[in-house]
Amino acid sequence: MKKITYYFLMIIGAFAIISGVYQMLKGQHLSIYYYSILIGFVLMGTTYFNHQRKNNK
Repeated sequence: MKKITYYFLMIIGAFAIISGVYQMLKGQHLSIYYYSILIGFVLMGTTYFNHQRKNNK
């Protein structure tokens, strides 16, 4: 994975988490912000672990 792709996916994940937290603070229903936060954490976690695994080879 190229460095630009790594940073791009991490930024998208961070935006998803930030938007989910914003919706939560506005008082929206759980079903609205839960998936945004979940997808953000999954995207960032998967990208991070794949990057670490590739660097340890």
